[in-house]
Order: sequence, then structure tokens, then C-alpha cells
Amino acid sequence: MKRYLVAVLCSFFSFAFTFAEASPIHPFDIVYRHYDAHAMLYFTGHPIWQSIEVFLKEREEPYVIMTKHDMSQVDVFGNPEKAKQAQGVETGRESYFAPMTLTYAQHIKRPSVSLGYTTNRGEKIEFFLECADSPSEKYGGAVDPNGHTRQSSLPVMHRAESTLASKKSSVIIDGVSYEIPVKVSVPLFFTGMEGYYSRSFSLAVLKTGTDSATVIESPVHLNIGERWVFDRAGKRTAYAITQRSDTSIVIEGEGERITGEVSGSSIHISRIARRDGSSAEVCTLSFSPPLGMGGGPARFTIGFSSSPTIVSGSVTVEGSEGDRSFILAADTPQWAIERSIRYSLHTGKDSFQWKAAIAP
Repeated sequence: MKRYLVAVLCSFFSFAFTFAEASPIHPFDIVYRHYDAHAMLYFTGHPIWQSIEVFLKEREEPYVIMTKHDMSQVDVFGNPEKAKQAQGVETGRESYFAPMTLTYAQHIKRPSVSLGYTTNRGEKIEFFLECADSPSEKYGGAVDPNGHTRQSSLPVMHRAESTLASKKSSVIIDGVSYEIPVKVSVPLFFTGMEGYYSRSFSLAVLKTGTDSATVIESPVHLNIGERWVFDRAGKRTAYAITQRSDTSIVIEGEGERITGEVSGSSIHISRIARRDGSSAEVCTLSFSPPLGMGGGPARFTIGFSSSPTIVSGSVTVEGSEGDRSFILAADTPQWAIERSIRYSLHTGKDSFQWKAAIAP
């Protein structure tokens, strides 16, 4: 019986995967968050930093990304538990907790964000962004990451409304004010600085790094109600079969829904949908045809409810049972082409190890 269970698991993980932010149990390690607002300022003259961006969500502490001149990034969490979770996953990305003070005026024509904190290097950060105009759908849409973290992730972003920062915006580090470049200037009418404020901001990140999980429980017949239960560093994650027909299956976990085609004992994934809390916006990773079906490479798309196809490309499967690689090679948009990701999965007797890296 145990041999049968392992065979089913290997077959399942050959082509179908699930994911979770805190404890991923498949190579496609996708973190999805939907924020009420996003504020970002570029600045010049600092020897290390080139930009600071702030992510805001009601009833949550702010989350900050600081970008260096070499395009690497540091995560700063206002929530100590989220900082601890981020530090527990091997990504090669620096992250830490810092108490933050926030003043946020959002329900006005020109919203503003004021944030203060101290970095783990002891730098005192004072961030202030005032909108140059009211955020508009005209300036919404997909967001180009502009080279940030090119060697470590594939970020997919979308904003519903956006506008530039006003001349009153500022970045002060250790008492020194750094210049924010002018982005748009229409003399006597409008000046917009190189900074952005966006409402309803979706962020999905396909991360690189390594991790592992142990199988605690798995289905025998792939019937409704049967579960996969995995342990990753003492944290358990469960996925249950909620719908099943002769040819299709739906698997659900916390905040996620996986749809696939069934062929014998194999599940070929067609769509992974992830929700962030009560937000109506959903992040989707889709495959056509379902992975492993059709005898050739599949196509993939990544997007959100408001914009289903932001990044798309081909999927190549290499290797055999036990050791298999999946390469997501984007071909649109242009900035995503250099961020193809190889996911390598090793299947053991009752555990999985995987590694994700930007493909050469």
C-alpha cells in the first residue's frame, strides 16, 4: 500500500502543484498580496539606496522594500511575525523587523503617506509622499519592475489607479534630504516627481531559493475529502479534494484553489488561483494545455482578476520521476524575458526538496 501511495504522490507532483506563502509545497513558490495602496519614491545622491516603496493594507502594519543601486532589495516589516516568516525561507534576500510610525491621509483628492523607521544599519528613514494629482485609472495597469531583483525573482504587479508624487514629497536619511528627480514637467500647470502612489495594488512574486517538505498524509483514491498534508519546518499545510469527476479535479487549501485534469492516477494542473484575505482580486497561474497533456510544451500566463494576462510564455518539463525540472520561460512583456525561472524538484520516499533559480 505504501508503494502505491508514493506512486500516486510522484504522479501528482509530476505535473500538478499547490502553493502557500508561509510553507510552499511545490516548486512554483508564489507569494501573492493585494494592498490597498502602494507609495514609492526614487531619489539620488545616497551611496547605497536608490528607492523606497511602502505597501499599505487596512489593519496591518506597513511593509517596505528598499532598493540598492545594484538592484538588490531589502524587506522591512512593521509586523515582527511576518519578518520571522520571511527569514525562515532561504531566498538570499535580507529581511528584518522595524517598528514604524505611519500617517496616512487616503480619503482626500491628493492622498499622502508619511512613514518613519530605523533600518538594521541604524539609519533613520523619513519618507513622505504627497500625490501631485488625484489617482486615476488612466495611469493604472501592469507595472514594469525596472530591473529590480532581476537575478532573484519574477515580480508581477498591477495597479488600479495611480498618479505621480508632488514637489512636496521627500526622502530624508539620517537628517540628510535626498533629491527626487522630476518625472513630468508642464510649466505653470503640472510637475510630477519620480515617485508613484497607487490604489488597489496587486503583487505576485515568483521567488527563487530552496526549501523542503515532508509528506504526512496523502490520498489513496483521489476521492472528494481526501487530503495532502505536508510538514515544513514544523508547520503543517493541508490541501483537500473538494470536487471530482472522471476527468477533472479541484483541490483547495487556505486561500487557494487548484484546478486540474485527471488521467489515470495523474493530475495535470490547469489553473492555480490564490486569494489574499477578503480581497475580491485573485492571482492566477494558468497552463494551456494542462501540464503534461498534449505531448508538447505548455503555455503559461500569470495575472489577476482585473488583468488576467500580465506575463506569459512557455513551460518546458525535463527529467524523469524523482528528479524533474520545470522551466517557465516568459516571452512577453519584454522586461520578463530575462527572468525565466527553473524549478528543480527532487522526490524522495516521503519528502520533497526543491530549488528555484533564474534560468541562464
